[in-house]
Amino acid sequence: MRLLLYRWGANNEQILRDNLISSGHDVIECSKKCRNYTADVELAAEIIGLIHSSHIDAIISFNYFPIITMAADAAGIKYYSWVYDCPHFTLFAKTVGMQCNRIGIFDSDMVEDLRSRGINTVFHLPLAVDTERWSELIGSSSEKENAKYFSDVSFVGSLYTDEHNYFDRIFEGGNDRDIKDVCEISKEDMEQAISKMADMGLMLGPDYSYKPEDIVIPSVFEKEQTILERSRLLWKVSAMEGIEFKLYTNSKTDMKNQGTVDYETKMPLVFAKSRINLNISLKSIHTGIPLRVLDILSCGGFVLSNYQKEIAEFFEEDKEIVLFRSADEAMEKIRYYVNHEGERAQIAKAGFKAVKERFGYKERIGELLSPVWDKD
Repeated sequence: MRLLLYRWGANNEQILRDNLISSGHDVIECSKKCRNYTADVELAAEIIGLIHSSHIDAIISFNYFPIITMAADAAGIKYYSWVYDCPHFTLFAKTVGMQCNRIGIFDSDMVEDLRSRGINTVFHLPLAVDTERWSELIGSSSEKENAKYFSDVSFVGSLYTDEHNYFDRIFEGGNDRDIKDVCEISKEDMEQAISKMADMGLMLGPDYSYKPEDIVIPSVFEKEQTILERSRLLWKVSAMEGIEFKLYTNSKTDMKNQGTVDYETKMPLVFAKSRINLNISLKSIHTGIPLRVLDILSCGGFVLSNYQKEIAEFFEEDKEIVLFRSADEAMEKIRYYVNHEGERAQIAKAGFKAVKERFGYKERIGELLSPVWDKD
């Protein structure tokens, strides 16, 4: 097919482009900034112009853009989107059910929720990795780089200590709450959160179909759960005696911080050279496998992750990946696997083999673009 790839700045867009081409597709790109997800007339006009001038068969993007649906529908072609963020609020747009859409979503719970609302344009599609791309980079790294990124334990990700921490803006003394308090949402808490989010202009407009809780729960309560879980576990790890811990984040924190690492050039070295790579999933990812987990495994790294339903379904626990269900269990497993190099290396090797065989881009692209969809 001749595909129009809409690029908006996702880390793995170049990887998707290269794999589309190696799968036999012609790729034309559009990278005009989207200024309004449902009403950017200039972007729609540019896309429609490219469709006609370049004889485009279909459009593809990471994540879902309602305005692209409108352009695709006007041109009479398909729009394939591959969602890897959760929450992803554009999935509440009224356009999502239009039949030109083919939306692959990495979290099966999100798929079930949308289907329960009568949306039949979505399906479950786990994410993918390109193991060869990372292996080449890691294999050519210098001894100096290897030493720089070595650690016993590392964590790459956000702590969400920024202006988007809505919980603290809504509830005074939010930092004093426990995870249990955040999980048990009272009617009064929900009403207050909905009111304040509306006051801040953070609820969706008339182009979307949703309940206020659909916005408030992931943006306020589940995000706060994530903040508390990540920060408290990472503080415990940073205080472990004899353990070299490295944190890579752009968030403000009192913990010793290495700063951010470039996704394509430095992040793979962190994953490959850390004895243990921690994954602490966003609570708004209910079942899915975060891209971070697949990225670590594709670099030959050892993953210690919180339990996620789909991680347990797609990987053999303690043989391809190691999971924890509490902070205490995470600490115990860190102590164990730091000191058991043979077992750790064997698990990392098996995890790499698993993603290489079961999470390749070409296979996933085939599922996303499958002609079976056209029979719906």
